[in-house]
Amino acid sequence: MNYCAHLSVFIASRMRGRSVGGGNLLRRLLEMRTIIEKLRPLDAKLRAHTDRLLRIAAAVPNDGSSLTLPRAPDVDPLSYCPNPEALLGAQRVR
Repeated sequence: MNYCAHLSVFIASRMRGRSVGGGNLLRRLLEMRTIIEKLRPLDAKLRAHTDRLLRIAAAVPNDGSSLTLPRAPDVDPLSYCPNPEALLGAQRVR
């Protein structure tokens, strides 16, 4: 919203023929645009996560009963230990 306000002031100044070069307005516009571009991937991830949560919420029955999600298979916690051989890649230690 703040970016749109600054952009409107910039465009209005340019339409009136005023110079905006080297000013604080242009620097702030560049900073805000950079932040917006850096946040774009995060926005996409959050949108996907929100859509998934909304689909789950829509699947909840309206009769007051709770939704039972399928249970994940039991996984041995020791299967998450580090695998040093995976770091070697094509080289194998014999």
